[in-house]
Amino acid sequence: MNRRLLLLLAAGVCIAAEKKKKPKVDEKKPPDLHVVKMAVRRGERVIELDGVVKNNSIRPFKGVTIFFEFLDADKKLVSRRSIEVTTLLVEPNEEVEVEAQTPDQARVVYYLLDAEDKDGRYLTLDKPGPHLVE
Repeated sequence: MNRRLLLLLAAGVCIAAEKKKKPKVDEKKPPDLHVVKMAVRRGERVIELDGVVKNNSIRPFKGVTIFFEFLDADKKLVSRRSIEVTTLLVEPNEEVEVEAQTPDQARVVYYLLDAEDKDGRYLTLDKPGPHLVE
């Protein structure tokens, strides 16, 4: 009987630990980053990434890294690419440009956006997607 209780308590602790790992998103708080513009289009054997994001927060960020998750027609992950937009401090209301290229992948149809700062802190976006690759 004590063994069952111990197993149930251990399982409860593991479940509680799992829940703490995910970043908490406050739905009342505005997103950290505003996507001013973002164009993801196919070029000659490459996918071109071009856009502007704005610090929508009241506090500065230590750098910004944007993650592009490329999806197929069924919206399943094909690949993920990280772009270090800046390592510098990004002040509130400051805009930073995103410019990069990645090799073209025939199956890619959509993309999702994700972001974090230099310290690995998750940053919320106002338009994460999925968006169509042009």
